[in-house]
Amino acid sequence: MGAGGTLFGEDGTDGDAGVQFGGDIGEAVTDYLVDLRNNPNFVNDTNGSGLAGLKSGAVDVVFSGSWDEPTVKENLNGDYGVAALPTFNLNGTPAPMKSFAGSTVVAWNPYTKHAKAADQLAAFLASTESQKAHYEMRGTVPSDMTLASEPEIANNPVAKAQLDTIARTSVVQPSIPEMANFWGPCENFGKSILGNEVNHNNARELTDKWMASYASLM
Repeated sequence: MGAGGTLFGEDGTDGDAGVQFGGDIGEAVTDYLVDLRNNPNFVNDTNGSGLAGLKSGAVDVVFSGSWDEPTVKENLNGDYGVAALPTFNLNGTPAPMKSFAGSTVVAWNPYTKHAKAADQLAAFLASTESQKAHYEMRGTVPSDMTLASEPEIANNPVAKAQLDTIARTSVVQPSIPEMANFWGPCENFGKSILGNEVNHNNARELTDKWMASYASLM
């Protein structure tokens, strides 16, 4: 998406807009991924191999999230660095990598006999106070940006990187029903790249075929 593709429109809420990762940009990104796959320095992170390689020294960098910070910290004795996603070179032009961003939703049953209490509990659990306590107890980085300046958060490299990611190198993951149909074809296309089925000669054809597979799903 950092190269210009869109997922359900510009703001991720238009199901009719569908998945638009094809065309010239899609082909260029697929070509980039083919080169990445062929790079001996790239390792597909499956079954925990990335974290294991980081611990053994076989891997230098792992693409992951703040949930893996305790494991990385323990495996590397606290000697590690963390940063938001980098850019990648797409036909000579730097393009930002993008990840999905999301947050926990606190909801309550509208049919409950205790609607007022449920509403108050949900409001408390989503409050600034609760998010701060959740961070202090479990290290969960808050989504409330007013907490970003709190010393314990501002000085935490993992929290800083996650907040930087949210601000610069992510898009909000669409929550519309059509999103459920996005993952399957996307995973299959990724596997076809890793499995050497996709190459520079058929990158355009198979990228467009991937896009066409969504037509019957959306």
